[in-house]
Amino acid sequence: MYGFMLIAAFALGCAAMVLGARRAGLKGCTAPVLALLCAVLSPLCARVYLHVTKYASRGLSGFVLLSGRPYEYAMCGALLGVVLAGVFCARLTRQRAGQVLDALAPTGLIALAVARFGEIFSDFGWGQTILEPVWQRLPFAVQDMYGQWHLAVFMLEGIAALALAVCAWRMRGETAGDVFLTALLWLSMTQIFCESLRAETIRWGFVRVQQVQCAVFGLIVLVTWALRRRGGWAIPLAVYLTGVGVVALMEYALDKLPMPQALDYAVMAAALCAMGLAAMRAGGFGAAGEAKA
Repeated sequence: MYGFMLIAAFALGCAAMVLGARRAGLKGCTAPVLALLCAVLSPLCARVYLHVTKYASRGLSGFVLLSGRPYEYAMCGALLGVVLAGVFCARLTRQRAGQVLDALAPTGLIALAVARFGEIFSDFGWGQTILEPVWQRLPFAVQDMYGQWHLAVFMLEGIAALALAVCAWRMRGETAGDVFLTALLWLSMTQIFCESLRAETIRWGFVRVQQVQCAVFGLIVLVTWALRRRGGWAIPLAVYLTGVGVVALMEYALDKLPMPQALDYAVMAAALCAMGLAAMRAGGFGAAGEAKA
């Protein structure tokens, strides 16, 4: 059933891309070319990313191109594949990469949301065991084959992706690429939080690899906007890097310090909001996170 949900996610994303391409005034060939590239590059990059980060010591030994197990793909790798697909599509169709990526942002987020919700049919996307009966129900928790209830992290990820898709669809950027960069920024911030909740994730010791990757994505967005404006980036950068330090400290506290988990996650969420707003400020966006008209 999970496989059918992935197919549904891809089909819905393709349909939305057709509408998005028309709405953005892109060439008619954009949607089919982009769909083909995403179908190839997204799973490929997701597999390569996981193998390189989780099994780096093996080299390419044991690498298999496709796997039927959802936990053998990495979301950040899939995201990189989608970005590459957008860039290659722009080159092949001779259009601006920023315009193609802007049209891709909401449609990709819709597909991601459906794929996340589909994890209810897998044994992936769970968090810690839930013992309180009041929370032992959807959308808060999901039951495993042994009857234990686990935090349904995938539901939170799906809701976040769907909310970002709506925002990206409604947003109008000042410059080509702004919609995509804004979507990438806030997807990264929300994923850092959700990655902390996941029981299964790629780790280097206590470091969660995809949290670091998402922090790098956010930093790239901030630097891109700062270079475009050529000024006013020092304070946003300082706030962003301070936020990274706070998130790292909260991750350490979750494992090593006797702080209430609720407080740890509240501080982490506040730091991530500050990081996202700092990046938006570096791009010249208003406090409400809206692009200039």
